[in-house]
Amino acid sequence: MNKKNYKLIWIILIGLIVGWAGYLTLGKKILTDAYHGQSLEQVNRIFSGQTQNSLDDYLQLANGILGKFSVYALIFCMFYLLPRQWKFSVFSVILLFILIEGALRVYDFYLDRRFPENIEGEAILWEYDPLLGWAQKPNASARFVSKKNRINTLCKINSRGLRDEEYAYEKESGVERILLLGDSVVEGFEVDKKDALDAKLEEQLQANGNYQVINGGTRGYGTDQAFLFLKNEGYKYSPDIIIYVFVPNDLENNITIHKPGRKFGKGYFTKDPQGKINLKGIPVPESFEQFDEWMMTDPYAQEYYNSIIKRNKTFEKKLVKQRDIATLIRKDFAKFHFVKWIYKRVQMNKKLEKIFVQLNLMDPSLQMGWELDVPKSVTNVQWESLKNILAEMARYIDYKNVKFLVYEFTAMGDESQPTKLNQVCNTLNIPYFNNFDDYAEKAKGKPIFRYPFDGHWNERGHALAAEGIYHYLKRKQWVN
Repeated sequence: MNKKNYKLIWIILIGLIVGWAGYLTLGKKILTDAYHGQSLEQVNRIFSGQTQNSLDDYLQLANGILGKFSVYALIFCMFYLLPRQWKFSVFSVILLFILIEGALRVYDFYLDRRFPENIEGEAILWEYDPLLGWAQKPNASARFVSKKNRINTLCKINSRGLRDEEYAYEKESGVERILLLGDSVVEGFEVDKKDALDAKLEEQLQANGNYQVINGGTRGYGTDQAFLFLKNEGYKYSPDIIIYVFVPNDLENNITIHKPGRKFGKGYFTKDPQGKINLKGIPVPESFEQFDEWMMTDPYAQEYYNSIIKRNKTFEKKLVKQRDIATLIRKDFAKFHFVKWIYKRVQMNKKLEKIFVQLNLMDPSLQMGWELDVPKSVTNVQWESLKNILAEMARYIDYKNVKFLVYEFTAMGDESQPTKLNQVCNTLNIPYFNNFDDYAEKAKGKPIFRYPFDGHWNERGHALAAEGIYHYLKRKQWVN
């Protein structure tokens, strides 16, 4: 190796030594004086706006950043000292990485144009409702967009606030009507209208009669809101069959008054000593002071769910505060699209994600929604609430002399049977159906019926649910 090569290495090493010496002798003092002098804007400018909480935080961040650049400098020196043939091999790998990264960035640019998530989605389709909390805004339309799930659908709401065709309340002679009740799974914003559950079920029924399947689903609704919608709006359509589609988070929604970050809240049902359920909290307030906290009917459930929020905030704060050299380097690499692509694939496999987290190759994802390990004391309250609402719903529907079915949602078919819902329906003598076996047989453990980063059905999921419900209705001789 010639002297020129060594000269560059020596310049880099001396630069590192001078940099560390300058930081240890002067840099720390400058940061300390700036901090105590309340010149936080000056300090934050040094760290490009990375606001920390204490002087120790700033100093640790400075240590980490200087250490990170020292590692990068040493890696460069090692590369510089490699024999020419090794340099060529390393350079080839780097060039391949650059080409892949460039291709992914071009692809990401294309996705940004095709799935522009800055477009307002469901929020502009909602309006305040004093009884239900929120409802779909009549004659509204918006695009529902999710870049990571490759969703960009046009969602139109009809004049009566449904994601459906225009239907008169009065039913024409010879027409049989089925009313679907539920939340976002029923509403189906994730797919085109023609591919949603109601459309696919109606398509099969029309082969043997004149049927109309009305989509009564609204995003975010629980069983309680579905029941209230049925009583105040749904029954006006004179349905012959009512199908309630149960989704696991209905349990949570039924005891919720206000969900963190949600614009609107809702009322709730309570049970009196005589066993009758009563609607409370009506009219629903138009706004809630505790916007970032759960408000629930049960104090223990409310305390538990709010503890999850606090845990997540603490966890996020901890991730932001990670200032060791390895983590700072990892966060630098996480900005590359190639690394993001790998992370997305890893997150689809919980076992692989756990290994990556243990190796400190990625941050653990927060467990929210259906993945929460909810305490039994809370689930007991949730199931009791669901049972009470279903019992009242069944009494109302029976009084109207209409057939009633509870269908249980699945996307994988891997739930243990009989399910808790099945047992509840048997106790209440309510017809119950699921086609878990159909999903399990065709999915074979792969998420082919839902979106990769979303629990909602894709087109195949809606179609298989419609097929299962259709055959159940045929077996029961409820339809032709």
